[in-house]
Amino acid sequence: ADPYVKVCVGGETVEKSEKIKDDLNPVWNETFTLKAPLQGDLEMHIYAKRRMHTDEHLGTARVPLSQLRCGEEFSGDLPLEPDFHKGTLTVKVM
Repeated sequence: ADPYVKVCVGGETVEKSEKIKDDLNPVWNETFTLKAPLQGDLEMHIYAKRRMHTDEHLGTARVPLSQLRCGEEFSGDLPLEPDFHKGTLTVKVM
């Protein structure tokens, strides 16, 4: 699998990570700058790139932006929903 992440706010894709070739435990270590004000949830949708088929959605991690105050930072492991893959995504939101 070649996993990648789509970063969405308000249902719209605002960024997309690089694909990591043939890795079932990927580390992206990427930084994205999003313009404020942002409302709703910051969603990170994880996909596996498939050559001959539709990309497989592996799960979604969410950070509710309403719970962050201006200038506040969030850092931690977020569970993927649905949880059938039992994965987490480690993020830092500043």
